[in-house]
Amino acid sequence: MLDQALGRLDYLALRSRSDALSFSVGEDTNPAEVDLMALLREPEEAVKNIRWEEVRAEFDGFLKRIDEDILYFVVLHTGLPAEAGVSTWVGWGGDARTVIAAGIPASSLADHRRNLHRALVNKGLRLKMLAATATVAARISALSTTPLGAVMILPVAYQYIRTMAEHWRSQLELE
Repeated sequence: MLDQALGRLDYLALRSRSDALSFSVGEDTNPAEVDLMALLREPEEAVKNIRWEEVRAEFDGFLKRIDEDILYFVVLHTGLPAEAGVSTWVGWGGDARTVIAAGIPASSLADHRRNLHRALVNKGLRLKMLAATATVAARISALSTTPLGAVMILPVAYQYIRTMAEHWRSQLELE
C-alpha cells in the first residue's frame, strides 16, 4: 500500500511537469474522483437524489464510532447485530467490560477473544506510530530552521516512512 502511494506521488510529480491542466480529470483518474467532479459540476442535481435519512443514519454511526474511539482504547462487537453477539469495551486505563448475549456458542467466544487480541495489538501499534510520527515531525520542523535543513527534510521524511512501514509489517507478521 505504501509502495502504491509512493508510486502515485511519483506519477503525479512527473505529470505536474507536463502541460496537463492542474486539477483536470484524465483517463487515469480514480473513479471516485471523477464522480466527485461530476457532482461538483451540477450540485443541484446531486442534492435531489440524496436520501437524507440514510445520510443521517450513516453520519450518526460515524459519530458513534468516533465517540467510541475517543472514550475507549478498543471497542469490539462480534456478531450482527451487536446485541446478538459479544461486545467488549476496553478503557484507556485497562478496565474492560464484556457483554455476551444468551446462547452464544463457545466457537464465537473464541473468535471474539482472537479478534480482541488483534484489535488491542493493532491499536497499540497505531499509537506507537502516532508517537513516533510526532517525534519525527518535531525533528523535521527543527531541520527547516537551518540553512541546509530544507534540503534534508524530504530524505528524512522518506526514510522515516519506509522505516515505519517496515516496522509495521514486521509487527503484523508476529501476530
